[in-house]
Amino acid sequence: ARERRLLAEQESRVKERLVILESVLYKYNHSRWLQHKDVRCCASVADCALIGKIREILIDPSEDATSASIEARLVDTLPDVIAEWMKARREEFTTIIRTGLGDTPAAHVPEPLDLAIVMFQCTCEYREHVRAFPQVLYLTCLRSVPTGSSDSYEKLIISTISPHNTLRSAKCFENVSHMAPYKKLD
Repeated sequence: ARERRLLAEQESRVKERLVILESVLYKYNHSRWLQHKDVRCCASVADCALIGKIREILIDPSEDATSASIEARLVDTLPDVIAEWMKARREEFTTIIRTGLGDTPAAHVPEPLDLAIVMFQCTCEYREHVRAFPQVLYLTCLRSVPTGSSDSYEKLIISTISPHNTLRSAKCFENVSHMAPYKKLD
């Protein structure tokens, strides 16, 4: 009974803090847009929530953790977490595109994802999508829900947040094998 009560308290705390995280993420993206900075944050609330540094903040059981202190910690932590997340996605898609480009000169440039010829074609949905990086990260086919997790926190995040607008974390890139570099021959 005590274990269930503690789990219920943690779930309630995390759900309340997910709202704060969503607000902080929105404000972060909006401020970057207002400053005319390169807005390439494709990380969702669930992506962020599943990252260790953010998870620690969301599950913090200390009694002195107020909404304001949680928000302040998220504001301080989120930019670095998002930068790390985007770096990992960039590396992941760079590997995919280098494989797809084979031994062409384009495969050997320092940043192949920045080339105009680099597009990803997704055929796993009901219609075909062709996107460049990072826009490819918005495709719903990359948002497969991890199943079989025994972690109560992950289960809570997955059950609380709709997979249609979330879940692009590294654990959720199971469908990347369906992505291929776009090659149109005319």
